[in-house]
Amino acid sequence: MNCLDNLGKCNASCCKSVVFVQENLSVDMQYYYKLHGCELIRKSHSLWWIVIPLRCQGLDINNKCIHHENGLKPKVCKNFNESKKSGYHIPKGCIYG
Repeated sequence: MNCLDNLGKCNASCCKSVVFVQENLSVDMQYYYKLHGCELIRKSHSLWWIVIPLRCQGLDINNKCIHHENGLKPKVCKNFNESKKSGYHIPKGCIYG
């Protein structure tokens, strides 16, 4: 699969959030993050992913990465592919989901 070929289906959903890993998230902190529009994903008993809705500044008006061709695309973006999904947050609508 190719992200660029399927951009019309997903609208670059993976480029519209930032994900942080947090251990031992208290109930109060869970509430705090939810009040700020974050999605919380429990990965294990003590490990959480905090998904913050934040559009990448590298997207143009058509949701295409402006750095795709110029070599300035971050490694975390370059390295993602169908065989290397582990450790990545796969948002709803992603062709790899």
